[in-house]
Amino acid sequence: MKISEIRSKDTSALVEELRTLEMNRLDVSLRAVTEEGEGRKLRPLRRDIARYQTILGERGRVEKGGK
Repeated sequence: MKISEIRSKDTSALVEELRTLEMNRLDVSLRAVTEEGEGRKLRPLRRDIARYQTILGERGRVEKGGK
């Protein structure tokens, strides 16, 4: 997902989608141990999680009045 699409969503939707992505990452990482070819799905998931965490962190700083 592109960062501009993530930025356009509200905070509560981001939190919910982040939770879903983290659950998917756990599921894929467990399947990667037992099934061949599942490991290549981890990298995009981790990057999406990082994007969501970055946006939520930026919003947290803005809401708290920080830089």
